[in-house]
Amino acid sequence: MPVQVELTRSVKAANDIVDVVGGYIPVSPNGKTFKAVCPFHDDTRPSLQLDRQFQNFRCWTCEARGDVFDFVMKFEKVDFPE
Repeated sequence: MPVQVELTRSVKAANDIVDVVGGYIPVSPNGKTFKAVCPFHDDTRPSLQLDRQFQNFRCWTCEARGDVFDFVMKFEKVDFPE
């Protein structure tokens, strides 16, 4: 397995999506998932869903979605290597 793939898996395993996103924006429990106001569009109601089981996020309004890397890259406006 390539080193980059293994490193990516290790970083994902060590960084829970809810904890990482919660470091950027307020997050609230919502049953088995978590919710937040989406930072990627002009949002006033919590439309961002975080799923700890699958380690991903999805906005039901602007359709932003992905894993912990995708959130940080989109929020910080950086590419993967950065």
